[in-house]
Amino acid sequence: MGEFVEGFEFLADLKKEVTFFGSARIDPKHRCYREARKLARMLGEAGFTIITG
Repeated sequence: MGEFVEGFEFLADLKKEVTFFGSARIDPKHRCYREARKLARMLGEAGFTIITG
């Protein structure tokens, strides 16, 4: 239970965050995979915290 609370406390301190949901089975060569990585990079450079889910 402590890890759960610590996780929420960590997330509460974030100001700008975005979560990406996907599949572990998608081929890294797939266009959607490449576009998601590109978008995550751009958002990270703009100051967003990237969270995977």
